[in-house]
Amino acid sequence: MSNINTTPAWKGYEIGATVFAEGFHWTITAINTRITKEGRSSRVFTLRNDVTGESVEKTSRGITLWVEGGNGGSVEKYGHDTDVSPAPAPAPAKSGDTLLDLIADAVSARVEAETRGSVDRDEVEAIVEQKLAGVAPRQIEVVRLDGTKVDVGTQHVHFEALLRIVSARVNAWLVGPAGSGKTSAAHSVATALGLEFFAKSVGPQTSESSLLGYYDANGNYVRTLLREAFEFGGVFLLDEVDAGNPAVLVVINALLANGSCAFPDKVVDKHPDFVLIAGANTIGLGADRQYVGRQQIDAATLDRFGLLNWEYDPRIEAAAAGVPVECVSSAPVPTPLEFIADADDAAREARVQTYVRKVVAIRNAVASLGKSVRVIVSPRASIHGAKLVRVGFSVKDTLDICVWKGVDADTRAKIEANVR
Repeated sequence: MSNINTTPAWKGYEIGATVFAEGFHWTITAINTRITKEGRSSRVFTLRNDVTGESVEKTSRGITLWVEGGNGGSVEKYGHDTDVSPAPAPAPAKSGDTLLDLIADAVSARVEAETRGSVDRDEVEAIVEQKLAGVAPRQIEVVRLDGTKVDVGTQHVHFEALLRIVSARVNAWLVGPAGSGKTSAAHSVATALGLEFFAKSVGPQTSESSLLGYYDANGNYVRTLLREAFEFGGVFLLDEVDAGNPAVLVVINALLANGSCAFPDKVVDKHPDFVLIAGANTIGLGADRQYVGRQQIDAATLDRFGLLNWEYDPRIEAAAAGVPVECVSSAPVPTPLEFIADADDAAREARVQTYVRKVVAIRNAVASLGKSVRVIVSPRASIHGAKLVRVGFSVKDTLDICVWKGVDADTRAKIEANVR
């Protein structure tokens, strides 16, 4: 039990706490929310005299003034009532009340008491909704064009973004720390889209032949998983791509840039459903203090991908560990991207044109700075970005994915300052 006899700190007022006023000890027996004389929603405390059994009701401010001898708690200060009107009959529960409504009601009353003034319910609801979105795990159900529904379960906050990128047949470079779920996300995307999934981890010893295939001692061509995906379609995950030999990885340039690729046995046309996802711990700029074995990737290779940051999502961590999400509520949650539902084709194409104009303006700014900046803004940024805008990405997010990928803040600011 908390005794706060002479401590007017209202935050200590809780059920079971005692205060000393008018020569008696009073115990808080209940806390409710009611309408004060001024029409505000406020916390109301029921206090029982430990000797006489008499009960009174007061707001937190009323208790404080009462303890301090402020006219029995009947005065008003800082805009708060100190005594309350009779308790209204409880309102019947509405069938339409949601968890958001119930939490917003409770939070409004608490914030009212803390802030010494009225509270904007809409603002409280927005805060609660944002917090719930940041904690509650995302259950994803994908509806394919044929009407088939695919439940892919709890997914990363950026899963929808990756799903849209792959559905637009844009190759994705997922950059994130070890264990952030890049591999499982790529597999789930393939499942959601009804595509075959292939995966291969690469390292310094990965050879060109292990990617494109080779002829064995008997003269037979040995196919690879990459060849299968390229020829017959599917999602191919090239994992740990930044650990591979950059000279060898250049072979994927032809796979991603052209409609065909020369394999050892013949030239093969790329299947329209072939998409490559690169899983990496870095953005291809070389080793850092954490990932010392990473290689610098050729800029022409990076230019063929849209980059998506894949940070830790604590909700996935909780789901995988089989614990309540509250266990990870203190961990930061990545901010989800917002997608746009265009009113019609004209509105969508207007956004595409806006995006392409911005790409060209950025390219011109880079050119005006000469060799002081080393940033590639090729037509692929326009081509790939146009696809992403058409599947709902905002112009801003598309620029981040297709243009600003890997560009440090200082360089970006220098370029943006020269955009005309």
